[in-house]
Amino acid sequence: MNSVSILTYRKVQELFGEFNYLVLSDGCHIEIAAEWISNNIKKVFIPQLQGIPTYGGICRGLILFHYKLHRQLQAAFKAVEKAGFSKDILFWGGSFNPRFVRGVRNKISRHSWGIAFDL
Repeated sequence: MNSVSILTYRKVQELFGEFNYLVLSDGCHIEIAAEWISNNIKKVFIPQLQGIPTYGGICRGLILFHYKLHRQLQAAFKAVEKAGFSKDILFWGGSFNPRFVRGVRNKISRHSWGIAFDL
């Protein structure tokens, strides 16, 4: 059986880059240096997300994600589709979102690196 391990913050930084940030006035979100965002966060098309409800509307399939994971993300959604589970995607909760882990004000969420998403 394959074991799954969660990357440590150190490993996340090694693989996806370190960034400087400021804590925003809400205390939950952060502002990441624009240069890091422009170098690492890119648009990727995920056709399986087209038409899925999202905050404030309907997803058009174009999302923001760390460029190093575009191929893996597209392959994962193709695998979901091939297995017949696309119909089970009821909501797109987003991906790149610079913030702290919800309820924990001292840990940066992996959404901040563009390596996590919510369905």
